[in-house]
Amino acid sequence: MERYEKMPVKTDASKSGDEDRKEKGGDTLDQYLPYLPAANAIDLDRYVPYLLAAVANRLARISVKQYGDAFGVGLNEWGCLALLAREADIPATRICEVGGFDKALVSRSLSSLEARGYVTSVPVAYHNRKRLLRLTDSGRALHDQIMAIALPREERLLGGLSPAEREAFIAMLQKVHSNAVEILAAVSAPQE
Repeated sequence: MERYEKMPVKTDASKSGDEDRKEKGGDTLDQYLPYLPAANAIDLDRYVPYLLAAVANRLARISVKQYGDAFGVGLNEWGCLALLAREADIPATRICEVGGFDKALVSRSLSSLEARGYVTSVPVAYHNRKRLLRLTDSGRALHDQIMAIALPREERLLGGLSPAEREAFIAMLQKVHSNAVEILAAVSAPQE
């Protein structure tokens, strides 16, 4: 089955926009016809997993640019800082649970933050490998500096939404997040 199909081209007797552009040496629709989606392709403008991923990817790129350039902190380190600002004396597994992060990624991020003096950890007496994490004073200051960028960015992202729309949007995102957690648990469970 062909993945793409050609769209019908205007065949009217008058000069089309394509003909006019071709005469002027510009692009024509024919150049792009192989890239138009087939009728059975997913409509990415309405496919929720794609839209969520596209928004998340763009926000990640913005974060890397803003936080990386200004503070030398990546998105994953920011996620760790943000959670540790809310919850002190937690294990790395808590960061993984809340943020849905990979354990190795969190471990690398925390090692980097600890080496730079933003996070400190203390061993748990009854567990030979578990450590409890917290922000240092410089980690708290870094968190606060990043928040000064993050909150206006969030405001800009939600621009055009009324307070009621924002609350409804957040409630919907929380429900979708909860559904995603359930789906991940189901696909991660051992198969019988």
